[in-house]
Parts: sequence; C-alpha cells; structure tokens
Amino acid sequence: MEEKSAWWRKTCGVLVAGAIVASVGAALLDWNGIFVSRRMANLSYALFTVGMNLGCMAGCLLVDLMVAMPTESVILSAINTNSLFVFLFANAMTGGINLLMRTIFVPDHLALAILSTYLLMV
Repeated sequence: MEEKSAWWRKTCGVLVAGAIVASVGAALLDWNGIFVSRRMANLSYALFTVGMNLGCMAGCLLVDLMVAMPTESVILSAINTNSLFVFLFANAMTGGINLLMRTIFVPDHLALAILSTYLLMV
C-alpha cells in the first residue's frame, strides 16, 4: 500500500512539473510575440492548453491524496460513472453560451469568467 501511495505522489509531482514547463513555454512564446491564439491553434495555444489541463489533473490528484489513500481516484470514478451526464451538461452549457453571445469577440476578463463558471458547474 505504501508503494502505491509513493507512486501517486510521484505522479502528482510529474503532472505539476509538466504543467509548469508547458506554462513557462507558453509564457516565453507570448513574451516573444507569438501570442496565444485559439483561431490559429499555434504552439503557444497548445502549450497553454496542455499546461492548464495538467494543472487541473494535478489539482484533482492532490485533493484525492489529501482526502484519502487513492486505490482508485474518487473524483475520476465519480466522473466515470456520470460521464454521459457531464458531457451532455457541458455541451448544453456551451450551446447556451454560444447562442447568447459571439464568443470569439468576448473580452479576456469575460472569457475568463465564463471558463471559471464552466469549471465550477461541471
């Protein structure tokens, strides 16, 4: 059991390190004039997306490590059992937002608020 716990801690460390490397890479590209662009789907956008996703996975794993000894991830098993509902709910929210506003022209602060709301609701 202790060996499995050490493996989970090492995995969390690898996820955090990957998130930091990807985020620093995106920031360096942004600093050099290659701005994050969803339209262009450029390298800085890909690194930004990878960094955010790795950070979220590391956060979920960290919560699991603090709450209980994860033989199976509590959060991931909850998403697994309700994956169809989560998918349909997220799609309905995306469709609703796309009907309400032209998301491509939304200012940064409003886009961040919308994404944060998605994160809290799903």
